[in-house]
Amino acid sequence: SDWSSDVCSSDLEVDSEVGHAIEQVLDANDDTNWCWLVVEGGCLKCLSRGNAGFAEFKAGLDPSKVMYGFLAVYGVDERGSTTSRRTKTIAVTYIGENVKIMEKARVSTQKGQVLKNFTSISMELQISEADDLTQREISMKLIQSGGAHKPHFYEFGPDDTFNVSEFSNN
Repeated sequence: SDWSSDVCSSDLEVDSEVGHAIEQVLDANDDTNWCWLVVEGGCLKCLSRGNAGFAEFKAGLDPSKVMYGFLAVYGVDERGSTTSRRTKTIAVTYIGENVKIMEKARVSTQKGQVLKNFTSISMELQISEADDLTQREISMKLIQSGGAHKPHFYEFGPDDTFNVSEFSNN
């Protein structure tokens, strides 16, 4: 039964900047490749965004907050003279270790309301420690969810790639 989805009768208010930040992450012609969102006073707000890729994204984690991240990663495949680059979008729910119990309890309801603002999610990840956010973990999950075709590597930002040739196809 999905009665729990109706517990929160009032939808989360969404700051206008949120949609803009998400569009930037999705736009291949925009340098922005990540953003972090937070819920403050019943409103979803854009906390930060950037264009330096994974390390900058991970550095934005705040252990005192519940944060929702959106990260663009590119699956790159080089065959002969052809290079294909497919956008993969990662939705990350981060529950910081210093978040109060009541706030942690709210995440299950809040998460659905937040994630529906992210369009075309390739993969979802929920973590409570920064150490759980790794390129290897993301790459493995993308390959598991990615169908038959495996890229040569994932591009996590400018000059930052993770080679997936070590992973088998099964």
